[in-house]
Amino acid sequence: NEDGAAWFLKSVWPGLKRRIRWPLGFMLAGSRPPDSLIRLARQRDVHLAASVPDIGACYREADLAVIPIRSGGGTRIKLIEAAAFGVPVVSTTIGAEGTAFRHGRDLLLADTREGFANACADLLAHPVHARRLARRARTTALQNYDAGRWRRYLRELAAAPCERL
Repeated sequence: NEDGAAWFLKSVWPGLKRRIRWPLGFMLAGSRPPDSLIRLARQRDVHLAASVPDIGACYREADLAVIPIRSGGGTRIKLIEAAAFGVPVVSTTIGAEGTAFRHGRDLLLADTREGFANACADLLAHPVHARRLARRARTTALQNYDAGRWRRYLRELAAAPCERL
């Protein structure tokens, strides 16, 4: 999400770096990034991974995943991916909308620049809390978004007799 990534890098990232006393790095991963994000990713501590053959490698290196979606609909694949890989998540409310993930149980939600930076800083500074949220989110992802579960559901749905309207 171009808008969310730009908002994070312009508005949240500088404040987050001020709150954390150790060096931070940010990886922006996604195919075919627009020129505006390529320019924003030229910061010293930002890495753009434009064509990643294994997104799992990115998640395995991450201490935190951010989902700064501020508008739009669609599926929340990145949230589900991060949860399935066991990475703690900070998201906007819209970024988690329509999912089974809940604030304070599976992830942290924040919608303002300050709130988002504070939530990120909290999880980075408190790894035990971050791991607890990540474990719960992984359980939620596996219970609600497991591919095998959905295949079984669709088979059952297809096998059910059609009712006349």
